[in-house]
Amino acid sequence: WDKLKVPKQLQNFGSILSFFKEEHGLDVTAWFMNKKKVYPVKPKLDLSKLPPIDMSVAWRKAKASGQVPGTSNEEKQPTDKTIFELVQEAGIDISKHVRLVFDEVAFINREGEHVATPPVCIEL
Repeated sequence: WDKLKVPKQLQNFGSILSFFKEEHGLDVTAWFMNKKKVYPVKPKLDLSKLPPIDMSVAWRKAKASGQVPGTSNEEKQPTDKTIFELVQEAGIDISKHVRLVFDEVAFINREGEHVATPPVCIEL
């Protein structure tokens, strides 16, 4: 391979990940755009799964200081976004490009071994 081409009709990031798995037997373990990690991302803290705030000293302090982080379940996951949304969020201007080339994508094969691959190319 000199590049991994993604079919033009695949615009959803989740479908691009599925394409690599189904067509090439590769799982994407990390994807960076403009030095920003877009996949996988750390899950947001779901406060509803934590014990009540009054159960610990640390939580009481957090409640008093107002420093408990908020969550938003409405934010889309990377796999639900289009490649264009991810590129824009990474600060890449695509207005003058006919293709996107990503060389910071990490893959593993079916045996779980890291695989060196050429850049990923997506035609616009």
